[in-house]
Amino acid sequence: MFKRIGTIGVALIIASILGVLFLSVTARWLTPDDNARFIALWGLLFGGGSILSLLEQEVSRLTSHAATQGRGAPPAALQYLAVGVIASVVAIPFIAFTRLGTTVLDGDVVSTLAMGAAYVGFSFQFFVRGTLLGSGREKAYAGVIIGEAVSRFLVLFALIAVSVVPLPRWALVATAAGSFAWLAFIRPTRELLEGEGQRFGITTIITRMSLLALANAFLAGILTGYPTIVTVIVGSSEGLAVFFAVVVISRVPLVLLSPVQAVIIPMTTRALARGEWRRLLQLQGRLLVGIVITSVLVAGGAWLAGPWLIRLIYGPSYEASALLVVVLSVATVFLGGALLQAAVFVSLERYGTLALTWGLSLGASAAVIAITPGSGVVAGTAGFVAASIVALCVSGGALYYALGRSSRSVQGDPRPEVAGETQ
Repeated sequence: MFKRIGTIGVALIIASILGVLFLSVTARWLTPDDNARFIALWGLLFGGGSILSLLEQEVSRLTSHAATQGRGAPPAALQYLAVGVIASVVAIPFIAFTRLGTTVLDGDVVSTLAMGAAYVGFSFQFFVRGTLLGSGREKAYAGVIIGEAVSRFLVLFALIAVSVVPLPRWALVATAAGSFAWLAFIRPTRELLEGEGQRFGITTIITRMSLLALANAFLAGILTGYPTIVTVIVGSSEGLAVFFAVVVISRVPLVLLSPVQAVIIPMTTRALARGEWRRLLQLQGRLLVGIVITSVLVAGGAWLAGPWLIRLIYGPSYEASALLVVVLSVATVFLGGALLQAAVFVSLERYGTLALTWGLSLGASAAVIAITPGSGVVAGTAGFVAASIVALCVSGGALYYALGRSSRSVQGDPRPEVAGETQ
């Protein structure tokens, strides 16, 4: 298990570093205001990608379950893919003609087409990743992750080489190219598909996808889509380039939690099956202590090196205050703790609680941004802090309550397998 986590973790770290370098190059290629517009587009693109990532979870679960029986990915996996592609296509005109689209896309045809292509590409990409991961092909899975980051660089450098005018739309085109890294892994994926096996009715698939999509959509608004949310509520991205830069960089460490989250689901599922709910409550207490200690350490590091790091990555024109970096970095630690606690809801099969956690967090953030007086930076900072605190408190309280309520049923009716767990 640790070898699998290590392979995926290394790939995520490499992809994160490449992602930061990509943003560093685009920040120097574009003007600060144009880069702020691009970051808003980036948030909209990856916000949609975060929602579509439910395909990876479900396809991985289906494939891993089939693998225990010596079979390949069942037809149900392709059913999920089909629904994901259709949803991606339908979402584009909806986004383009709502306030979200008109504010961020600004009626630009190239940006709209690039966004749509990226969503369709993400559907296939998460299908491929889920199939590879569920079949135990961690190296190929890691290859898709790294290939996605590399593809963006190749297209961006090609655009710069042909001397296109530095505009947010072209940076978005380069970003969208990463969602087609799956094309290099078609052959190994096809070998893992099987024509016979589990199928679902369309109602079942839509219901499951809707629940997970709702939770992922709320979470995406807090994570990758946060610059977009701020832009829409404030009304413009003018003057927010430095703030967006700090938000993006402060969230990079959350990528390191991804392999840990992958471990939490099977670990907590086994613990619940053995009736070890008291142990989980103890682990939750230790997590909260760890959050406090980590917050202090992160605050010190952010105060000393944060502004320098922002200038190093984005350029000398990005002057961020130490206080801004500290506040957003500590808020990110709180959000990381909430992510780890919320992952246990999957083991408890409480998808409604998962959606409620992120829904309340996003709602609190939006409300605080809307009512906070002053500049967009002040409102955006207050909103991010509100989202992190609400997420940590709601997930912590709900998890404590859920573990207490489920203790008797877990002891009397152990569950060796939970939907969403990869084996």
